Amino acid sequence: MISQKVLSSENLVEITFELPASLWATKIAIAGDFNDWKSDQLWFRQTRDGRWRLQLILPVNRRYEFCYLIDGEWCHDATGCHITEIREQALNPYGSYNCVLYTDAPEKNARG
Repeated sequence: MISQKVLSSENLVEITFELPASLWATKIAIAGDFNDWKSDQLWFRQTRDGRWRLQLILPVNRRYEFCYLIDGEWCHDATGCHITEIREQALNPYGSYNCVLYTDAPEKNARG
């Protein structure tokens, strides 16, 4: 699930990425336009109930492409990674797909 909350008096939005406890992994990271695709910076933390969670603060009115990195493997295909909330993907130069996130359309982000 990806949710967002616009922060008051700022042009920023808090994005929460949450993956299900049923996603069996040792480490999960995310990389994208928002961090120059660095795969060793943004790590999910596992909650007590097993869900994986990460929060980012990003500017509003932007479009970002990103991918999950699950145990060292890029997750380009959301359905193949069992991440079903991603509804839009963009072809990348490597012949696979990146997930797409909009920070200017909360109703889109609720769908992925």
